[in-house]
Amino acid sequence: MARPIDPRSRRTHRILYAGIAIAIVGGIAWMVSIQAQSLDGTITLDALAKNLGQDPYNIVVIDTRPHDAWVAGHLPFSSNVPLEQLGRRVGEFGQAKDRQVAIIDEDEKRERAAVQMLTQAGFRSVVAAPEGMGGWRDQGRRLETGDTGPIR
Repeated sequence: MARPIDPRSRRTHRILYAGIAIAIVGGIAWMVSIQAQSLDGTITLDALAKNLGQDPYNIVVIDTRPHDAWVAGHLPFSSNVPLEQLGRRVGEFGQAKDRQVAIIDEDEKRERAAVQMLTQAGFRSVVAAPEGMGGWRDQGRRLETGDTGPIR
């Protein structure tokens, strides 16, 4: 015959299990938010460099500088959409709405404007690289030249 369970013990176990479940779900949500987007809407150049080329569909990099500046030197795997054209060309990135999108430019104000524009267009995870192209060049990171991006 089964041994009867004390109601107080059952209640304590339920509270304990609920607390563990909440902690696990909270931890998973926190890890996903860190992976998908930094808490302040930025991405470091180290994190950006680490993600470039690993999986071309993991992170979408949009360079919002004018086209001639982009042709002179840009991040590998980046697409050029000048800020002035971004509003009308948002549809070209429709398949990336659920991926992380990183904006890079020479000017941090232009980056923030692009982040705001894409966020309002329904993109879930849009980050800016505050160090920008100047920081990328200063760190001696690889640049590509010419008209070689996925979307121009």
